Amino acid sequence: MPGCPGTTPRALVMRRRLPDGRVFASLSVTLVALAEEGLRYDFCPQPDDPATWHEIDTSWSTPADRVRRPRG
Repeated sequence: MPGCPGTTPRALVMRRRLPDGRVFASLSVTLVALAEEGLRYDFCPQPDDPATWHEIDTSWSTPADRVRRPRG
């Protein structure tokens, strides 16, 4: 992901190899935005693949089977 590398201690999305060889990493990322107009909730199940970002439908009037749409 652009910005701060995952191996940097100040990274929010991280990936670090532990002394015993195991990997400690972020498993997903969530972005929530709140405004007077409403709520936006985006989710990324694979932080190492920006193409997996998608927006979660937060409207109450939409059927439950249509909850994912591409971010952008």
